[in-house]
Amino acid sequence: MDVFREFAQLMADRGVEPQLDLACALISNAGDPTHSVDSVLAAVDKISKEVIADDVPSMMKVLFSPRGFFGNSMNYDDPANSLLGNVIESKLGIPISLSVLALSVAERKGFSMFGVGMPGHYLCATIAANGDPVYFDPFHGSGTLTASDCRSLYEGLTGLANWSGEFLNPATSRLTVIRILANLKSIYRRKGDVEGIRWVMRMRLAIPEIAASETTEFARLVRGSN
Repeated sequence: MDVFREFAQLMADRGVEPQLDLACALISNAGDPTHSVDSVLAAVDKISKEVIADDVPSMMKVLFSPRGFFGNSMNYDDPANSLLGNVIESKLGIPISLSVLALSVAERKGFSMFGVGMPGHYLCATIAANGDPVYFDPFHGSGTLTASDCRSLYEGLTGLANWSGEFLNPATSRLTVIRILANLKSIYRRKGDVEGIRWVMRMRLAIPEIAASETTEFARLVRGSN
């Protein structure tokens, strides 16, 4: 299987939402071939079967318990934190990868959840029985957050006073995939890892809405590393 070709096919139509766990498994395999796409998806299947929960809050308590998955605050900039296969293996991740895991498990268990692309710190959420959204920050544990809590988290992390309720809008799977690749691109650039940048750029070039702006950059990168 050509992981780059399959990813390109998955992302080809900008009007179609890609299957999030599959897209992340493809990214994971491209970044670390020791984790095959099938093995990553099978690992998510296994986790979902092992999690005994009646709803999203109880599922989150199991997934992000002290013996479960948690945020890698000690080595946040490790690219492995963004690769789903590595996250499952190490039980360490960053906000977006841990949220992807939660979303993937919830989908398998028939629970309704959605991603929240808050600037600077990705979250996930569900809708309570009363119709209000309930937010989660898997990086910091399994507790529930209100919109006000999310605002405090944002302001504490960024030091900015420009909060907007739009920061809590649901994030599509497509935008989530793009954000993961943007994170990886930034990480590899900071580390000066040309090979890492190269495979990430190949995947970004497969996404129509960002390919045009990066074709020249990728060509320059390839020329400079020959």
